[in-house]
Amino acid sequence: MKLFKPALTISILFLVISCSNKEQSNEIVKPSNENAEQTLSGVFDIPELYVTPSPHDTCSYSFPATEKVIDYDVSPLGNTVALITRENERYALKLWEFTKLEISDICELHQGFEPKAIVWHPQANAIFIMGSGNSEYQILRLEKNGDNWSTKKIFSTSNVLRRLVACPRPFITEYNNQTRKETYTYRIFFGMENGVNSFRVVSITEKGDRLYQVVGPSNTFSQAAEFDAGLNPSEIESNWALPLGFHPAGHELIWQDKQNKFHVAKYSSKAWGESKPLNINITSGTITPTPNGLGFIHWQKEKNGIGTYIIQNKKEIIQLNNYKFIATPSSVPDGKGIVGLIRRDNNDVLSYIPIEIPLADVANAWMFVNSQEELNLFSKNSGLFRPNQGDQLYQIYETENYYCNAYDRTSPTRPYIVTTDIFWELFGAAYQGLFIIKERDEAIPNFWTFVEKASYYYENSPKESKWEQIFIALRALQSNERKHNEVAKMLKAADDVSDLTHENFAFSNLKPRGHYTSSPEMQMYFRAFMYFTSIYKNNNALIEELMQLPPDIAVYAEN
Repeated sequence: MKLFKPALTISILFLVISCSNKEQSNEIVKPSNENAEQTLSGVFDIPELYVTPSPHDTCSYSFPATEKVIDYDVSPLGNTVALITRENERYALKLWEFTKLEISDICELHQGFEPKAIVWHPQANAIFIMGSGNSEYQILRLEKNGDNWSTKKIFSTSNVLRRLVACPRPFITEYNNQTRKETYTYRIFFGMENGVNSFRVVSITEKGDRLYQVVGPSNTFSQAAEFDAGLNPSEIESNWALPLGFHPAGHELIWQDKQNKFHVAKYSSKAWGESKPLNINITSGTITPTPNGLGFIHWQKEKNGIGTYIIQNKKEIIQLNNYKFIATPSSVPDGKGIVGLIRRDNNDVLSYIPIEIPLADVANAWMFVNSQEELNLFSKNSGLFRPNQGDQLYQIYETENYYCNAYDRTSPTRPYIVTTDIFWELFGAAYQGLFIIKERDEAIPNFWTFVEKASYYYENSPKESKWEQIFIALRALQSNERKHNEVAKMLKAADDVSDLTHENFAFSNLKPRGHYTSSPEMQMYFRAFMYFTSIYKNNNALIEELMQLPPDIAVYAEN
């Protein structure tokens, strides 16, 4: 592959945005004020998390034989797992930090509630637990304020609920024309029973309101009028659907149909758009998108290890063959490992295990890598040069939807770092490129035509001129006549006395440089041009004489 291509339309791509390696405090779940509005003043005001780097070594925690793990999820901050356990028919929420040998926090769940699934809030300030109790299915929101846990039921239904996932980015729910601020909220997604052995994907906000259907039968489509919106939230139709997870950017929902086929639903600016089958060679088990968006972690029941599937090469590599996980593993946010549940001697063991994922901690790697070849270049060099289809600077920005006054935050875009120097460099490259082409195609041929015609003119002129020998020397240089004394000094490029002017001359200035070193022809032109324009540059009389050449000769010097 050619890394460098001679073209003006080349975008230089460097992977500079990673998941972050800033250390966190020991506070795992941060308190939030439920009544406080979450508003945005600008498009980049959504809070960003700082992810704790994952350990390099395996970490495990073994539970007593009497205690079983029901479900678990890794914190978006990294290095902490929230899990549900059952012991003596009592259920509890527990937190385990990878590097510690003990549980760091415990919250007993109320009797009568049987938890099924758990997921962190994308901002790590709350935990959602799905379960059943009092003849209904419920979703609880748990938060910690100081030393105390608070539990609130945010949703309940008589329908069976399955699977629970959170979208990693928020949704805009309201815009205030007076303050010009937008209200945003995070959403959780889950499967809801829709008849006998039938499920549809629905969603509620983090506070439990604004329920709508995402994937399901057409007769249960949610209507725009219920949300004061111009579009229905979704019209993705399927008779059976369960959610699996989200693309790390939050714009795509991965869901599964009754035949265990995987699909991807895309969110547009104001509603869910189209859904298509996921084009991967996996038809069983579960898949979890990698945090860098380049592929999936594939788990299959009763099979050892996990598969790491990279979209760019459509290949699955089996890792961790020594482990047999009894549930879908959870990826850590920096992508460098997984947390999985195994059974050892009748004990549940939760383990953090490092895995190999290319560009694992580059959060936006999926935006840049288009092929296995590019993946190799980014992995090796952290960047590459890529030709673009457009030939103007603004076309680069339009590839990322950076339209004037209409930036759409729901469409993930690559960041561009732009400085004044970059604009000047781009302008300089364009100017230089055009100059070189113009020079090569027109100026150089015209220069040698001028030398030939001017030499013939002075040789046949009745009036003697010092220019005659200058043009003879230039033609000798063009013919590579190295025995010509003046030509020999031009080629040597060392300061000396000119044989024609009998004065000191800076022949060293005739040494080719820059793009004039690219070929023998360019080197010869550089020497000839520099010699011709400087040999008599201080002799005004001779310059004036040169200006009197006939128009049919002078035209080649002008063009």
